[in-house]
Amino acid sequence: MGADTLWGLTNTNISQKTQKVVIMGRWQKYKNVHIALMAFFELNKCLTYPLKVTLIGKSNQLGKELVQKVVDKFHEDDIELIEYLSDLDLAKAYREARLVIHPSINEGFGLPAFEAFGEGSTIIVHSETPAAELLTEFPGVIVENLETVHGMKQAVYKSLLNFNISINQRRSYITSIGATWEHMSSAYLRTYLELF
Repeated sequence: MGADTLWGLTNTNISQKTQKVVIMGRWQKYKNVHIALMAFFELNKCLTYPLKVTLIGKSNQLGKELVQKVVDKFHEDDIELIEYLSDLDLAKAYREARLVIHPSINEGFGLPAFEAFGEGSTIIVHSETPAAELLTEFPGVIVENLETVHGMKQAVYKSLLNFNISINQRRSYITSIGATWEHMSSAYLRTYLELF
């Protein structure tokens, strides 16, 4: 586990935010992308200029129909579906997005949320995840119960009030909690040597 995978891949200026919202997650029920999509479908009905949603995640998953029903509601100009991005393209997507959402309600450590955080993104994470526990104090990190469309909308409203902190401050924190490849590989090696 290392949240520093994308560091140094792009110099995209993060002040040049687009109207894109990135939602990360496979098309499975517990990844909760259907709730995030429904929230944006409803929010866009109220906006003069709809936000463009980019959904990044594998679609060939058990539960695909649940997500597809919501995808079908969007006008084709308002949603982009991406199965996979290279590390460089993912770093650019994080940097350019107005908001990055990791809606999973049943997450392990949740490395993608830490990657987006390390790229300077304003992020939304579910309240019962490690990312919520470790990042909740930072401006630009919105923690909310994302199990309902209402909760997701509340998180989006809160994201408009938050201010980002520098990428350097974010990366210093990631390093301090040991969430880099260098730290984790050293920890694995120490554990391995202790066992033998």
